[in-house]
Amino acid sequence: MVWTFGEFELDPKRFQLSRCGRPVQVEPQVLAVLIHLVHNRTFMVSKDELIAAVWQGRAVSDASISSRIRSARQAVGDDGVRQAVIRTVHGCGFRFVAEVADVPPAKTSTASPTETLAHPAGRPSIAVMPFQPLGPSPDLGILCEAVPHEIIQALSRLRWLAVIARGSSFRFRQENVDLDLVATALAARYVLSGIAENRNRTIAVTLELTDTSSREILWADRIESACDETDDLRTRIIAHLVSALETRIPFNESRIAAEGA
Repeated sequence: MVWTFGEFELDPKRFQLSRCGRPVQVEPQVLAVLIHLVHNRTFMVSKDELIAAVWQGRAVSDASISSRIRSARQAVGDDGVRQAVIRTVHGCGFRFVAEVADVPPAKTSTASPTETLAHPAGRPSIAVMPFQPLGPSPDLGILCEAVPHEIIQALSRLRWLAVIARGSSFRFRQENVDLDLVATALAARYVLSGIAENRNRTIAVTLELTDTSSREILWADRIESACDETDDLRTRIIAHLVSALETRIPFNESRIAAEGA
């Protein structure tokens, strides 16, 4: 089902907000807030309910919630004074108050859940997420950005694999990102995530390849290097990863095809 209100159309299945038929650029977390409010528009949504739905119950400050609400209002032409679309119930929560109409989607897909996460060209798709640093080291933060970027460049040379652009996947920088949100927003069948830590003058990077349909971890590994050998570490990570993906993803695709036959 697609929701329309005023000049806007909100499609939760496609994870897209449009205005007069044109997509509106919205941060994924802000769009998730908007979808939850519209879906529960007959009720007031408390802050705790919003945290449970959008942040999966993680500790979130009131300032962060207010920031997402403010961005959601801006996306739909509302503001904190008029509150013609999203109304604040002071001390309690929020409610979507604009008149909403439910309309069927323009085209109903009969594809299986796995097929809906396939790239339009028929290739399996992968999103490489920015790595999460364990520790405050600035060098670690740079590594967590640089290595995934280099991985995206390396994987983009594989013609059988559709690689989500860095500008899209790097929007999901928050810790413990919801895989369902990534899969829906980016049409990613696979997600590569990583954790980097600096301990005893050694940098270790742990990698995980996840099938977003089954939530199964298809491959994981840990690669270590001395702190003064980060260039060698980056080279080893990319070579090791490309070799693993060239085996794991085609095998998983064959298995899925066999199970669906």
